[in-house]
Amino acid sequence: MEVFFSTLGALGVWLVALAVLALAVMGLLMPLAVFGIKPLLRVLIEEQRRNNRLLARQVLRDQGIEPEDVAGVATSRDDGEPQTLQDFIRERDGHKP
Repeated sequence: MEVFFSTLGALGVWLVALAVLALAVMGLLMPLAVFGIKPLLRVLIEEQRRNNRLLARQVLRDQGIEPEDVAGVATSRDDGEPQTLQDFIRERDGHKP
């Protein structure tokens, strides 16, 4: 261990200690950041759905159709439960869930 300290010197030891401290702090804060981002992701998903509805309305107007209810046109599963990967694969392959 003395070889390690004598090779690095005092500055090297401080840099290693700071790196370990930074990793420890990141390890403690990372789970909190993951859970804190869920509401932001929900807002982004809702904004994306709104965007899809507006784009669908614009496409229908470009085709000369006046849309009344765009929610059904934009996406079929817009307001339902989140679709799992298995459900998506079953629907894609033509199987019913």
